[in-house]
Amino acid sequence: MQDDLYHWKSLAEEHIIEYRVEAQIKAGDFVIALKTANFLQEAGDKRQNLGEIAQAQVKAGDIAGALKTIDLMPDDSATLDNKDKTCQSIISAQIDLRDIVGALKTAGLINNAFTKSLELEE
Repeated sequence: MQDDLYHWKSLAEEHIIEYRVEAQIKAGDFVIALKTANFLQEAGDKRQNLGEIAQAQVKAGDIAGALKTIDLMPDDSATLDNKDKTCQSIISAQIDLRDIVGALKTAGLINNAFTKSLELEE
């Protein structure tokens, strides 16, 4: 019974932290969102929230910030797809800004060989 109570309390705390991160992203306060995301204990939750922060940074034009955020994501198999998708968004923004050198560097961060080849073709 005590273990169940602890489990539900932990889940509730995770959700509260996720809601805070979401609100901070909407407010454009990415530095605080990153600090808040560090309190997440579940790897999947942290991974997803870091991806959302990076995507929001790209939309806000903060390419350098988005690149730093994806560096914070762990290099496990569950994260790689999320990182690759975020890199694709960054590459699109860099191309729009005519930063071809930056786009090529970002393409080098993509882990999936097929996705990388598609990005390099563009």
